Amino acid sequence: MIGKVKRKITSKISNILRSAVKKEIDAALPIIPQLVEFQNSAKEDRQSFYDHTKDPFGSIGFYEDLKKRLLSAGIPVEPVDIDIQDFESWLSDFPDIKRFYENMGDVSIEKCLEHYLTFRHLNISSGDIYIDVASSGSPWAEVLNSKSEVRSQKSEVRSQ
Repeated sequence: MIGKVKRKITSKISNILRSAVKKEIDAALPIIPQLVEFQNSAKEDRQSFYDHTKDPFGSIGFYEDLKKRLLSAGIPVEPVDIDIQDFESWLSDFPDIKRFYENMGDVSIEKCLEHYLTFRHLNISSGDIYIDVASSGSPWAEVLNSKSEVRSQKSEVRSQ
């Protein structure tokens, strides 16, 4: 009797595990070719090769060159010191933004800072129209609509 119950429980657990493993494998299969392609790609073809944010002081020459290229293309570049206390105060004023990004690791502070700089330095005012391009589900446009007289919209970028 105990042996029969044990076999039944073992069979049930095996079926549950088999189903879960199959589901995970099926979910992973489509990205395997991409992972192999990435693994075999030249480092210069990877975004991480160009990511200078991991060592900003060591990459100062890169940023100076970027600034020169932008200026030569007629794009104004304005150095800005971040007022940390103002930024923290702004985060308190925009809790929906902070909450949306808080579980995104090191990207969280970057995204909040982007919205802060936009809000503080673009001089967006009543009657302006603001479009959050490639918003990736960010609530920024809705928050601007609810907190100001700015008409805001978001535009998603989708790959096909």
